[in-house]
Amino acid sequence: MPVNMYKMKPMKQILTAMCVCLITQTSLADSPLTSTSFYKAYESETIVQEALTNKLSRKVIQYLNGDHPIDVKIAAINAISWGNKEVVKAYEMSLKAEYKSLPKAYFDTLKTYFSQAGFLENAGNTPSQLSDDQLICWAYLQGMGDYFAPEKALGAAAIARSRNNKNQTYGMITGLLIAQIQLNTNWCGVYEAMNDLVLVPDYSEGLMKQEAIDIVFRYINLYKSSCDEEDEPVVEESFEVGAEVIVDDRDLIGINDGEIYVPEGLLKKQIIEKGSRPDLKIQETLSVEYDSDIKGTKVGVVVVNSGKVASLPCVALLENNQFDSIEMGDKIVYYKSAATLIPALEPGEMTTIYLKIPDYWVYDPNCEIRVTLDALNHIPEKNENNNVEEYAEYG
Repeated sequence: MPVNMYKMKPMKQILTAMCVCLITQTSLADSPLTSTSFYKAYESETIVQEALTNKLSRKVIQYLNGDHPIDVKIAAINAISWGNKEVVKAYEMSLKAEYKSLPKAYFDTLKTYFSQAGFLENAGNTPSQLSDDQLICWAYLQGMGDYFAPEKALGAAAIARSRNNKNQTYGMITGLLIAQIQLNTNWCGVYEAMNDLVLVPDYSEGLMKQEAIDIVFRYINLYKSSCDEEDEPVVEESFEVGAEVIVDDRDLIGINDGEIYVPEGLLKKQIIEKGSRPDLKIQETLSVEYDSDIKGTKVGVVVVNSGKVASLPCVALLENNQFDSIEMGDKIVYYKSAATLIPALEPGEMTTIYLKIPDYWVYDPNCEIRVTLDALNHIPEKNENNNVEEYAEYG
C-alpha cells in the first residue's frame, strides 16, 4: 500500500534477516502482525491456553464476546496465530447469531470503512451494533487472517480506538495495522506508528503487560534506525523573493513518514498585518493521468494568484478521498497522498504544478481526489475558502 513520495531509506541492521521491501508471502511472514507473539506474556491465562490448543473454539468466542479484560482477549487472538481467513468468518457467524438484526453485508461493508472519506468524523455513531471490544477483536482477527490487506481491518480498529483513546490495547491493535500498511513503503513509519499509538499516549485503561509490550517492540525497534538516517537535500538553484532566498526545488517537498515534509528553512511564513493580500486559487484541474515513469498518478493543476499582492512559495497537497488521514498523537498521517511546491506568484500570475503519487493509480476503481493550496497555511489570503477543490469521476 504505497503511501509516500520519498525514497525508502536503508536499514542495514536487519537486511540480512529479512527483505521487507518485497511484497511476498515469505517477506510478510516477517511483519508487524505476524512477528509479534505477545501472547507469551499471557500464557498463564486459561483462555490463552485454550486458544493455543483449539484456536477459535466456542470457549474462546464466548470469552471474546463476554465481559473480560480486553488485553487478555487480544492475547488469545494473538495465540490463534495468523494466515487463516476462516477464523474471522467463524467469529462473524457468532456475532450474526448474537445480533439478529445485523445486515447481511455488514462485515463486507465494515472492510470498506477505511476507504470512506470522513469515516473518523462519524466514529461516534457507526457502526453501532457491535460493542467496541467486539469491533477491535474483529479488526485484529481480520488483520491477522488477511495480513496482505490490513486496510480492510484498519477502519474498524480506528473507529473503535477513537471511542477509547485512553485504552492502550486499542492503540496497540490500531498501531499494528498501520505499521503493517507502512511496511512496504516506509520503514520508519512502522516504528513511528507503534511508538505514537502504544508508548506516547498517557493510557489509563486496557493496559497491556509490560512483558507483552517488550515482546512487540523487540521486533518493532528493528525499524527505528531508519528514522535516524536523514538524506541531505541537494540544492540546485534559488531565486530571491524580497530579501529572502527560497530554494526552487519542488522535489524536496513531499509526503515523508506520512506527513507533509518541507526541509527546514525552505519556506517562510508570509506576514501581512493589514491591507491587500494575495489570493491563491485553482484555475483548473488540467489532468489526472497515469505516469509510467513512477507507475502511479500524476495530477496537473493550474494555480493563479488573483490577489493584489505577491505570494511567497507554499505547499500544495493532493489527497485521495478514498483514504482518510489518521490522527496519531499530535500528527496527521496522510495515505496515498502527494505534496509539492507552489512557487512565488505575482498578482495575476498563473503556474502549473504537478502532484505525483508513485506506485498507485487513483482510479481504484473510481477517482476521488482533493487538492489543497497552501496546505500548511503559510500565506494570509484575501479569501481562505477557495483553496480546496475536489474532483471525482467513475472509473
